[in-house]
Amino acid sequence: MQRIYVHSCGYLRRDPAHEYRWETIEGRRADDEVSEILNEKRFQEYSIAELVQTDSRVPSLVLARSQGSLYLFVSRLASTARRNSQWETLYNSVLLVSDNESDAMKLRILAADVLTSYPVLEEDFKTIEENVTQGILREALDRIISDDEEHGFRLSGRREFLSVIDARLAAMNLYPANQATPFRYRGQLGHNCRNLRLELAYELKHFSFPKSDGALVVVTGIKSPACFQEAYVWRGLSLLAESLHWQRMRPEWRRQRSHDQQERLRQREILVEVHS
Repeated sequence: MQRIYVHSCGYLRRDPAHEYRWETIEGRRADDEVSEILNEKRFQEYSIAELVQTDSRVPSLVLARSQGSLYLFVSRLASTARRNSQWETLYNSVLLVSDNESDAMKLRILAADVLTSYPVLEEDFKTIEENVTQGILREALDRIISDDEEHGFRLSGRREFLSVIDARLAAMNLYPANQATPFRYRGQLGHNCRNLRLELAYELKHFSFPKSDGALVVVTGIKSPACFQEAYVWRGLSLLAESLHWQRMRPEWRRQRSHDQQERLRQREILVEVHS
């Protein structure tokens, strides 16, 4: 991963230095930099920030590709190691950006792991029971974030973060892709429920996702299905989507043709790389 950004806060609730902020993995303040990434309209006039419920109490996840870069954004991962001064749970978020297609497998495994360790959300959409499963990203963030009285929190750096991820992925034997060719870009939408999250996690672990640009996976809280339709998300889960089964989206034909053309072009590039 070329760029890693972490969002966290300190333990003193009313101290400005302890408020939530974005930092690079090296510890540089990065609020403006991350805001630009998350708010740029890359996906059919939608941005990553517009595809998720930003004030949700459950994690949101976006896995996307744009102009050669891969993005994995995960919000509100409950810390199991830190609490604030009122003994309330602190939440961490992370944004991973890679310009290397070889990171695609790692990112989709990390996304799948978030889905399998997702908290249980009751019917009122408010009562949350944290999953006892310690997800890979959740563990990695807990390992590198520590309290700092003056600055709120500090990060121990890239090496430790990636070492936790690589060790966990190595233990899982990195699920190989069972498809020689990736899924075609055919958008599907469903309710953010456990069964569909597990189905999606299985696909991400075992199969390659589409090679064309787009918002590949979006999992969030209360978000209009129309938003996913307009952005033509490849796999979208929202609490406002009613179906407990995957429902096919019907894209505007020019949009689908663009995805198909990108897929064919990318497959030619792969064949050239293999035979060169």
